[in-house]
Order: sequence, then structure tokens, then C-alpha cells
Amino acid sequence: MLIFSSIVAPILVGITLVTYKYWLEHRGKSSSYLCTAISHV
Repeated sequence: MLIFSSIVAPILVGITLVTYKYWLEHRGKSSSYLCTAISHV
């Protein structure tokens, strides 16, 4: 169960971050900052 959590937790965090970046992009704000953030990933 611990192994399952250590695999699923980072995936959920990654999905959340990608969704947040996508949401920011479609708000039309900080698009240049978004590109900078993505390029550093």
C-alpha cells in the first residue's frame, strides 16, 4: 500500500500542476511567465 501511495501521489500532484498551468494559460494572464515555468520543468 505504501508503494502504491508513493507512485500515485506524485502522479496526482503532476496532474494538478499541469491542470493549473493550463487554467492559467486560458485565463489569458501571465502567458510569458507560464512559458518560462514550463521551460524550467
